[in-house]
Order: sequence, then structure tokens, then C-alpha cells
Amino acid sequence: MRTKADPSLIRSINADLVLRLIRDVGPISRAEVARRSRLSEPTVSDLVGSLIHHGLIREVGAGLSTGGRRPTLLRFVPDAALAVGVDLDGHGVHAGLVDLAGGIIREARLPIRSGQVGDITRTIASTVRRVMTRSVSDRVKGVGIAVPGVVQPASRTISFAPSLGWENVDLTDPLKAATGLAVCIENRANAAALGEFWRGAGEGWRDLVFVTVRVGIGAGIILGGKLYRGVSGAAGEIGYMAVDRTALARRPDDFGALEAVASSRAMVERMCRAMSPQEGTRLRGGRKLTPAAILRAAEAGDRTAARVIRETVQAMGMAVANLAAVLNPDLVVIGGSLTERGGRMLEEIRAILMRLVPVPPQVIPSALGGQAVLLGGAAQVFTELHGLGPHFPSRLEMVGGGRE
Repeated sequence: MRTKADPSLIRSINADLVLRLIRDVGPISRAEVARRSRLSEPTVSDLVGSLIHHGLIREVGAGLSTGGRRPTLLRFVPDAALAVGVDLDGHGVHAGLVDLAGGIIREARLPIRSGQVGDITRTIASTVRRVMTRSVSDRVKGVGIAVPGVVQPASRTISFAPSLGWENVDLTDPLKAATGLAVCIENRANAAALGEFWRGAGEGWRDLVFVTVRVGIGAGIILGGKLYRGVSGAAGEIGYMAVDRTALARRPDDFGALEAVASSRAMVERMCRAMSPQEGTRLRGGRKLTPAAILRAAEAGDRTAARVIRETVQAMGMAVANLAAVLNPDLVVIGGSLTERGGRMLEEIRAILMRLVPVPPQVIPSALGGQAVLLGGAAQVFTELHGLGPHFPSRLEMVGGGRE
């Protein structure tokens, strides 16, 4: 039985198309929009009128005549709506004021003093206020906060965030009260995946996985242009992926098996244990070790550091191969400590994929770095809270996770 198409859905899709054309090609005339979109001129004129009414585009003067009256040109207004993206990790709060084109207008950072929910709520609110001014406050649609934990899809409570010591924490209501803004909560890896999908390495792709390696390891999964969270928000929790038999001795309330061998924390711990005259390492435990320092030592010929890096890359290569075998994405974007010193570690992961997976995906580094999370948080506000989907490369739909 043939069903009728929903007129409101068709109008929304057409508005997406028109606004993307004006954003990407403008200044552009109504007639040229109609030609490129293959929509009728009356349809385009109606949609343009609505977009002008909502402040998303404006008329900016006349174009060149092709024989008749000079056409009026249209331009996208990226700051017609703004959102604050917030990145919360175990060390601090990073906030950015983001426009509809993915531009970051202003940023602020504050450290966190403790893992207490009240203290962190106040720090987030202070950071949000630092990126806002009176001149833009009426255009800020909300705050999108990315957290290092599992976020329940329905309630948006944080069910599990071991790096903060949290279980079943509600940040939404306290932050609404503290900021006076609408609030949405998302997992950090998911937010980074959305940011890369919107304006980063994943722009123009439909199926991608973003993998981040820092203190924890997580993945954000986008399939068919949709963010996949899983039934309880825990999709992408690849830190718990088993890559060897030692995983059988671990408990799910601890950091995961993959994190135990491949996270930045694990790299540093293994390097510290290996620091002995017998190992011949050039590094010393007297200074604070970082993954970047271990990578530099390996590149300089330190055999112990090279072994630690090799073990990390092998574990991550197997994990990415497992993801590729199950999800078959077009693209895997990797961020965090594995991309801090050029592309050599990614080359080794690609080589592992070639050996283990019959149809390996492309593997590339993050294009946005730490800003991916801010853009993803803002994207949540624009799409989930206010339905301002037309400015994105495709209509983001949320259907349903990973901890970073």
C-alpha cells in the first residue's frame, strides 16, 4: 500500500537543501538556488522567505544581470543562532561559543578542583559565562556538555563515569538552574564524532567511527548519518573490549581491558614499571612522564619506550580491526595520544587492519583535535533542542556511546 509523504517532512528536507546551498555557495540568487536544487522557483521563494524570517539568511545586494533585472543575492547568517559546547574531562572544563557554521567565536578553560558534582556544576556554569556576552546572550540556544561517561539516552543522566567517580548523576537540571539555558548531555567520544562528522575529518561521510585514546578509550559511532548510542547509551565503550586473555580477570566496574594496555595512562604506567638500568631506557622517573615524552624517546632509539609504543599500537590495531569487522564503516577517525607525534602510529594501525580485515576502512587522524568535542556539544543543541538541522551536511538524527 502506497502511503502519502508527510508535507512537513518534505518542506523540512527542502529547507535543508536550500540553506546548505546558500551556506556553501552564497552569495547566490533565488534563481540559481532553484537551478542547483532542482526545486521550483515558487518553492524556493517560499522557503527563502521563511529562512529570512527566522534570521538564518539575509539579502545582501544585487548580482550581475544576465539580460533582465539584476537578481537579489542571499547569504547565510552563521551567527543567527549560537550554542555553547562544553568539554568536561578529569582535569578541567573547556567551553566554546559556536555558530551555525561551526566557527568557534570564543573559548574559555577552568580547572576542576574536585570530582564533587556541585563543584563541577559551578565550574561549568562559570566557564559558560566566560564565553557569553550580553550582545549574544539572546541568540544562545543552549549548552551541550560532553562528559567522560555513559549517558542514558532517555533520561540523559550519567550512569557511569569512573574517571570522575560518578554513578547515576543528573547534571541537566542543576546546570539549567545555574546557567538559565537549555542543557543537553552527551558522551565525550560521541560528541567528538559529531564534531568531526559536522565540520571535521568526517564531513561528507555517512558511516564513520571516531576513536579517542587518552586516560580512557572510547568510540563514537555514526551509521547512515545517525549517531548510534545503544539501548543504554553504552555503545562505543571499546575501552572494555577484550584484546587478549588477561581481560577475563577484570571486572566491568573498573577501567576496561583495552584501557589497561592501550590508554595513555597505561602507557605511562608500563613505562614507569620498565624504568631500570637493566632495561636501558633513557627516560627517568623523576619527572612527570607523558605519552608524548615516551613517543619522543622511542623515536630517539629508546628500546624500552619503543616496546611500550609497539604494545599500545598492537592492542589498538586489534581493537580497530574488531570495530571494522563488526561495523564495516567507511572511515575511522583517531584522536588523542595516538596522533600526537605524526602519522607513524596510524600507519602501523593501518598495516594491522590490512592483515586482519578483508575490507579495511580508511584510517585518518582527527582534523579538529580538542575542538571536535566543543563542536559536537554545540551540534547537539542545534539539532536535539532546537531542530536547527539545515545547517549540517546531512540531517543528524539521534537513535539511541563510548567513554573517553
